[in-house]
Amino acid sequence: MAPGPRRFRLDWNGDGIDDLALSAAGSVAIWLGGHAGLGDGPVLRLTAPADTTGFGEALVPIGDLDGDGFGDLVVAAPSTVTSRERGGEFRGGAGYLYRGGSSAATPERLTVLGTAPRFGASLAAGDLDGDGRLELIAATPSNSLATIQGLRPRWRAGVYVYGSDLAPHALWPANPDSRDVIDVIAGGDLDGDGCDDVIVRTLPAQQRDAANYARFAGADTDVVELRVYTGGSDGIAADRGHVLARSNKSGPPSPLVVPNFDGDGRAAVAVAKDHGVSLARLGLTGAPAWTAELLFPVARATIDYLATGDLDGDGRSDVIAGSHTAGVIVAYRGGAPAVAPVTLSMPPAAQVFPLSLSVGDFDGDGRDDLAASSSASGDHSPDQLWIYRGDATTLLGAPVARRMVP
Repeated sequence: MAPGPRRFRLDWNGDGIDDLALSAAGSVAIWLGGHAGLGDGPVLRLTAPADTTGFGEALVPIGDLDGDGFGDLVVAAPSTVTSRERGGEFRGGAGYLYRGGSSAATPERLTVLGTAPRFGASLAAGDLDGDGRLELIAATPSNSLATIQGLRPRWRAGVYVYGSDLAPHALWPANPDSRDVIDVIAGGDLDGDGCDDVIVRTLPAQQRDAANYARFAGADTDVVELRVYTGGSDGIAADRGHVLARSNKSGPPSPLVVPNFDGDGRAAVAVAKDHGVSLARLGLTGAPAWTAELLFPVARATIDYLATGDLDGDGRSDVIAGSHTAGVIVAYRGGAPAVAPVTLSMPPAAQVFPLSLSVGDFDGDGRDDLAASSSASGDHSPDQLWIYRGDATTLLGAPVARRMVP
């Protein structure tokens, strides 16, 4: 298992250099990294299995599950119809494991517990028991409609953990009268015990219907809870959960675990807010606290994407925020919240930018690079990829263009 943040990166061909998986046009494209950076185009496209809908809406690298030296990938199709009754369709969703190193990449369908809606709409990975292997965490958000054609809605929130044997167990109880799951986040050790932790973003059950949910999304009340479930030698458990922070941000982007922003080895959680990005982490006494405020330099812009990586190679995690409403990417230097961030403007060939942010050391030089997708046609279907190499001085270098579609 690769050390540090590389644990959460994809190494599809097992060469020790980060690779990239991106969803586009109903498929997932695999790009290989190398000493010259990402290639001119993807080497493989994972196409949607038969009778699936929403393939690629969520995906996550899951480490090397089978120990063959190649990184593996889980891809979800959360809108897949799983049952029909009384003329209606229940969209239970589906998830698939793809084992790296194979040009065929035959999918293996994951077992789903219960009758949850939109399985896999949110995916994460973390080493929850400290054994050096990643576990998969899959959420079934209950604030998304799971039925069409008049079927009674089934509000069954669920968060499920899969070990290396891919056997699932439930973390979040399927209790429709409690709180609803928005998404699940992992990727760092918040309490410093050597085991990664899981954050579940939730909101009150009474906000679940579409009208209340939309009204709440613009409210000033901090009703959204970020609940942290701490890992341990026995893995993760529902009785080890408590509120890390509260906010009024219920929509995208999902919060983000930042492994080492301050350089002390302790992870924080980044949350997009109206003014920028706030970082929260567990204090020395175990109490949660907001520890940094990163102001967004464009007034009234909405942050649509968050990412993190060590762009300058100094050992600290930098934070990247993207806004396609403003057409900019902003990079904040780790450990220096008061320093002015680096702002990247929309490339001339792009119409909508960015549409995704991905980070990895794609050239193996010890500094993370940024891959940002965009659209040249003006819609929200990504067809361009822009690669920014990490830089010790400027954080990010000049963009290099790649085409995402044939």
